[in-house]
Amino acid sequence: MRDRVLFLVTFGSALGCAWWAASSSRFRPSSCASADGARLWADYVVTWTAWNHVRTIGGLAAAAALIMALLQSARAGAGA
Repeated sequence: MRDRVLFLVTFGSALGCAWWAASSSRFRPSSCASADGARLWADYVVTWTAWNHVRTIGGLAAAAALIMALLQSARAGAGA
């Protein structure tokens, strides 16, 4: 089980880094003051904000699942 979790964390982190590094590199050639730069930034902010919401909801769901598992474990231990 520990190996699977380590794999998922490592793979997820590598995938996230690769995606956002490639995504961020689009800004290098353009200026923020140009129309192209403004369009790129507007698209980037929308996508970034949406994925931040997904990550936040995922983190909250994981925390809720952990709390529920701990409470269930405590109840099972108290009943034994």
